[in-house]
Amino acid sequence: MFLEPGRLEEDPVGTHQTLVHFALLLRNHLDLEDGLFYPKARANTVCGPIVAKFEEGMSHLKATVDAYILGWPDAQSLANDPSGFRNYTQAVLRVLERRIDSEEAELFPQLEPEGL
Repeated sequence: MFLEPGRLEEDPVGTHQTLVHFALLLRNHLDLEDGLFYPKARANTVCGPIVAKFEEGMSHLKATVDAYILGWPDAQSLANDPSGFRNYTQAVLRVLERRIDSEEAELFPQLEPEGL
């Protein structure tokens, strides 16, 4: 993995390419959630409040992801601060992990009966 000590230093260009690919996938996923999932989930009158809570949190998540991506615009920025990149990446991954865990524990069980 590119976050292991030494790997980033050996290949900042490859690490940045991986970051760009990851960012594209993540942004596409978040955009799909906003455009397809949440509008349909909001229509579920039984669990509308919980859906609204998660939808509201989406703007914070997107801002976090956008700041992360913009913070590392090129391979040189990674090479200049490999520890900072690792720390920032791990923090963003923890945010994403907490979000996924919350969705799985609180949101998705509420939606299953509706067939979303």
